[in-house]
Amino acid sequence: MKKTLCAALSVSALLFATTGCVTNPSKQDVGTVLGAVVGGVVGSQFGGGNGKTIFTIAGALAGAWAGSSVGRSMDAEDHRQTEETLRSGLNGPTNGYQSHQWEHDARQYESNVYPAPAPRGYDRNCKSFTQEVIVKMDGRSEVATTRGVACRNPRTGDWEIQPN
Repeated sequence: MKKTLCAALSVSALLFATTGCVTNPSKQDVGTVLGAVVGGVVGSQFGGGNGKTIFTIAGALAGAWAGSSVGRSMDAEDHRQTEETLRSGLNGPTNGYQSHQWEHDARQYESNVYPAPAPRGYDRNCKSFTQEVIVKMDGRSEVATTRGVACRNPRTGDWEIQPN
């Protein structure tokens, strides 16, 4: 656990150092950091011992790359739309599907959420999910995929992404 945490913090520190000290980070900077965090969490699900550390680092780097690509073209409104799609998908039936499309700044966006039963070890108020965000512009498409587990907070009713 300590090695995994150390690896994730090291990669995060490296990413923060490369994005510089800015008061208004760019969409790409935010996407890079968020992608690294999510990728590190997903990567930490695999392997054991040194293998777990390697998967965590690889996941963080892959997440940073994907987050940078998608984040380059997304702003706060686009992130809000993406989060709303995730929330709607989680509120829907398990093994369902939720899709939302919108246009903004000459780009077309699509967010798809596929909820599924949570893995063993989570309570019945949890769901695993896969979310794809597709950004289309100038005939090109960039896709970022995130997988995770979210549990409903019994006090607020909000869905909370679970750390691993």
